[in-house]
Amino acid sequence: MDPITQMVVGISMQVIGLLFQPKPEEPKPPSLDDWDEPTSDSSRPIPVVFGTVELKGLNALWWGDKAIERRDVKIPTEKK
Repeated sequence: MDPITQMVVGISMQVIGLLFQPKPEEPKPPSLDDWDEPTSDSSRPIPVVFGTVELKGLNALWWGDKAIERRDVKIPTEKK
């Protein structure tokens, strides 16, 4: 077979392969159900916690023991 015929057959095989390959499924759009972080929603009840408990619902608006630590950092400067 001459090279031009081989190229035509090769390109046509590629086109046929692309046409008959299975189409990928479209991914579902992200929603709040995908997140595993606390959210605030006015339609859900707010849990009132006394002592140490594990919250199974994710409607936590605030929890304690948050602290801010200040750190002073000296930036080195070049001396000429």
